Amino acid sequence: HFTGEPTPQQKGANKPVPNLWIMDSVGGTKKPLKGSFKFGYGFQPVWSPVGDKVAYVGVSTSHACWSKDDTYRADPYCRYRGVAVDVEDVNRGTLKLVRDNAIDPAWSPDGSWLAFTALDSHQQVDLWISKPDGSDARRLTDTPELELHPTWLGRTP
Repeated sequence: HFTGEPTPQQKGANKPVPNLWIMDSVGGTKKPLKGSFKFGYGFQPVWSPVGDKVAYVGVSTSHACWSKDDTYRADPYCRYRGVAVDVEDVNRGTLKLVRDNAIDPAWSPDGSWLAFTALDSHQQVDLWISKPDGSDARRLTDTPELELHPTWLGRTP
């Protein structure tokens, strides 16, 4: 949830940088997540089934298609460029990169896997899964069609 409030690292800056925040159920004990967010990225946060980790889309690198002109409209894959699926362990305060050029994170029912969509080097978007630390990545589809928004049904692999 973006409050517009600067993180401790941003205090004194002219403009607050958007962040995702976590807090307890009564709105206290709030703290920003560690990910790098820009232009609305940092959305799609999803809590792990256990509730100790949150996966979300954050910025990994800047990309030309994010310029203030209409470049992004000409690039159908702009939403994948320069972003990544990250997993943050909120108790330990650790952040892990799961995959660059990826969005749409979805936890497996037992929390042992994360599904997402990713853009590969051939400009193809497919469904992938990996462990929450980014290891054991597996491409599930390999088609020219644009696959989006994975959802888990039933058991995990």
